[in-house]
Amino acid sequence: MLSKNKIKHFRSLRLKKYRDKYQEYLVEGEKIIKGLIEWKYPLVKQLIGTEQWLKDNYKDKICNPEDIFIVSEHEIS
Repeated sequence: MLSKNKIKHFRSLRLKKYRDKYQEYLVEGEKIIKGLIEWKYPLVKQLIGTEQWLKDNYKDKICNPEDIFIVSEHEIS
């Protein structure tokens, strides 16, 4: 489950000024995320997904286990 502060932070990344401020970018979409996982992109800080999606798609370690968040469908919509 994500904290309210994490949710606020992720939502703030929709605006360019916060992406520049934090030097972070939020990547969304199954196809893009799968590509990053397959490519083992080194700059992935956190991974968020439903338990089933992570179980089916996340096989390699591209970020620390404490930076993987399991959320419900309701939380990510």
